[in-house]
Amino acid sequence: MNDIIKILKEFSIKENKNLYIVGGYIRDKLMNSKSPSEDIDIIYEGDIKELRDYLGLNEQDIYPLKAEMGVYRAIVKGKIIDMSNLKGKSIEEDLVKRDFTVNSIALNLRDNSIIDPFQGRKHLRNRLLKETSSESIKNDRVRILRGIRMTIKNGMHFSKETENTVIAQSKYLKECTKERVFSEFMKIISCDEFGDAFSILDTYGVLKHLIPYVEEHKTIGKCKYHATDAFTHMNTSYKAFKQLIKGEIKVEGLNLNSLAKKIGEFNLEHYMAFAIFSHDIGKYPCYKEEQGKVSFLNHEKVGAKIINEFCNFWRFPKEANRIITKVVEGHMYPLGLFKSQSKDHKKSFYKFFNKYKEFTPYILMASFCDIYATNIFANKYDEGCKYKEFIENFLREYSIYMEVKANPILHGNELVKIFNLENEQIGEALLVLEEMKYRGLIESKEQAVNFLEKRCIIRKNI
Repeated sequence: MNDIIKILKEFSIKENKNLYIVGGYIRDKLMNSKSPSEDIDIIYEGDIKELRDYLGLNEQDIYPLKAEMGVYRAIVKGKIIDMSNLKGKSIEEDLVKRDFTVNSIALNLRDNSIIDPFQGRKHLRNRLLKETSSESIKNDRVRILRGIRMTIKNGMHFSKETENTVIAQSKYLKECTKERVFSEFMKIISCDEFGDAFSILDTYGVLKHLIPYVEEHKTIGKCKYHATDAFTHMNTSYKAFKQLIKGEIKVEGLNLNSLAKKIGEFNLEHYMAFAIFSHDIGKYPCYKEEQGKVSFLNHEKVGAKIINEFCNFWRFPKEANRIITKVVEGHMYPLGLFKSQSKDHKKSFYKFFNKYKEFTPYILMASFCDIYATNIFANKYDEGCKYKEFIENFLREYSIYMEVKANPILHGNELVKIFNLENEQIGEALLVLEEMKYRGLIESKEQAVNFLEKRCIIRKNI
């Protein structure tokens, strides 16, 4: 980045025109941030084309973000540069239109002067987030989420006036551009190292305007299985996942590297974090209390429907939506198998694997975090250890299942030659052989053929 700034400075001096770096890059530098901004925002008093030509950019190297406002983006030496024209008659008039005072600081590269008309540096020292003007949030309510992200990432807090505005204006978030709200919401989760995001969103009264049944889940949930309300439990499960990611909790067989997969703008890890928070979102609609007994029958199915609608509303990527919905739908299944103590556990496992396939590891992660959070408050350490061992064994069995799936004992073309089967019958036969091999009931092609012959005779006799 220093090389790029040097080039920009040379250009500003050569043209004798003011060129400013503003926003996050300056803020992070002044804070000595451990994770400084990887891109820069610049304001140029002249024609953006002059700057484009000096940087040696072709027209295809620079594209408009908001062409009507003169905002463009370019990739220079692998770094993102957002360029814009001065809005107003002076840099001060431009800065007043920005969100928070700590982001309304400019560095003039022409003479290395700092422009800080709203005491942004003072507020940085005090870790204070204050609106640049009384209209900053009202003009763009998505700034509420950006501000909350900054409180989490940089250990900041809102001024009292700004906090009041956040609380008052958050009810309008559903009227904002869905894609922008989604992006800022997920950025909050992605920067949340210690699992505080949902607590902070709730503290400022924002969460209830994003996610359904937040307030209602605070009123239900306590029963013979849970010592806390449903909201606290959901939040504790989310924290457990964050501990899992940091290695503070270890589960043998979990492939955390798989969570680095990109789905759109964010990693699978961040979608999983949200899925695990949301796992009990169907509890309130399913809540029943009869004769002193509390139940939430089918809350996982109802929850899957709710979260699917949520993800569609906020424009989550389809792949992320599928994963989140499957996790919510399936999170109770492993616990049911644990409690059933089935003698033929491989048969039960196969049924699960066949139903949830590639979603299996994610559901097991969620199930572990769910029960871990339950046992924290119930002081059931021994039961928690047993469930951890159960999940670890479940993961080992999944590895065996995947190995069997990758190496079928017979292929479709072989079945056609031996039995003269039709397409529909081939698929059914392959699934049966897959299950039998996984369960250890057949080990060779000869055994597979014999098994299918017997199966056909039985069917024929019936």
